[in-house]
Amino acid sequence: MYLVYLLRCDLRLSDNPVFHALQNHPRYTHVLPLDIFPPSQIEVSGLVQPGVDAKSPFPEARSRIGKFWRCGPHRAKFLAEGLWDLKSELEALGSGLMMRVGHVDQVGRGLLQGGDEDFGKKVAGVWMTMDWASGELEQMRDVRAIVDKAGKGNVEWKVWDGEEILISTRAANLPDTFTSFRKRLEPLRHSVRPPLPRPASLPPLPPSTPPQPHPFKLPDSLDKLIDRPLAASDLASTIPPPIGAKLAHLFTGGETQAHMRVKHFLSSGAMSTYKDTRNGLLGADFSTKLSGFLSHGFITACQIHAWMSEMPRPTKCRANGAHWTNLLGTARGEQGHRRRSIRAAMAGLHEAMHAESFISARAEFRRFQSGTTGTGLIDASMREVYLTGYTSNCARQNAHPSSQNGSGSTGACAQSGTSPC
Repeated sequence: MYLVYLLRCDLRLSDNPVFHALQNHPRYTHVLPLDIFPPSQIEVSGLVQPGVDAKSPFPEARSRIGKFWRCGPHRAKFLAEGLWDLKSELEALGSGLMMRVGHVDQVGRGLLQGGDEDFGKKVAGVWMTMDWASGELEQMRDVRAIVDKAGKGNVEWKVWDGEEILISTRAANLPDTFTSFRKRLEPLRHSVRPPLPRPASLPPLPPSTPPQPHPFKLPDSLDKLIDRPLAASDLASTIPPPIGAKLAHLFTGGETQAHMRVKHFLSSGAMSTYKDTRNGLLGADFSTKLSGFLSHGFITACQIHAWMSEMPRPTKCRANGAHWTNLLGTARGEQGHRRRSIRAAMAGLHEAMHAESFISARAEFRRFQSGTTGTGLIDASMREVYLTGYTSNCARQNAHPSSQNGSGSTGACAQSGTSPC
């Protein structure tokens, strides 16, 4: 019997409750790890099969009001690298990763009710992990509806919640700000569950799977997976990078690189000065820069907590426990950001903006976006975002001091730095 595992923000092997459970599962002989490129979030026109006289059937992946690309070039590259890293790791265990283009409900329907009836009949389970943002909750409801209809009660539907710490999910109990959330976590730092080990083996892929529907074809190499989505749009940067500039965020996406980053930050001694340097502007080690890795699920707060707990505290940390506690709180912050999405979804914050007021200020915003306002510090920060996908937390606060609700959910990711986007 087959199991379809729908991956979202859990792109890792270790500390993954689904892969951990599948090591010796008695029911499933084959497992299909599946990642979907949703056209509402990622521009997929570049993934149309080369040489085919066809266009993407989906509208451009732009925001509803501002009409900005929902996924910029730096995040697209970071995500592609992470997917390829996971694919390689799964193949080393005799498994693999299938990537598809389409809306989640369309892809699910194609697998369970598509032309390959033999495959659909052998699917006995569909699993995915829990996420709290409104879009992800809608995806979950859509997939469940398809499973219930196609499976007719014979397909197991399961949503895994890899809870890392005891946090209430009641919207009324969740703090509004990251600092309040971190302070609430500090007394619970000993209640974090231990991370799950990397699986030693996994069931193989099904011998055959339904093909990607026309006109798309997924690339067969990492370079193509990075380049093709950018080639068919204006996602690429048009501002030339300054000569001799050094990047603060040089990281490659994926679980392997996430582990290397944490180990470097802990072993280099940067941890001991984190509280003093976290609001810096230049360099690679003044802050953790783990936000991008955490947001895509390349690593978990449990893993960071475990590594920190195993290490002997440096002298400076023993002298000032705030360094240690603050970094632990920051590492667990991503869970708080996701939990507070519950409040955003319930309050309908996505309807709070109005297109008329934005359109009237479009020219001014373009100057802000491209770093041509004439205010040096703000322009430097915005050009850094434009060229690299990253800017420091301190620079973000300078550029956007009047509000902490820039992301609609919790502000502009006010932790160790913004994630690549």
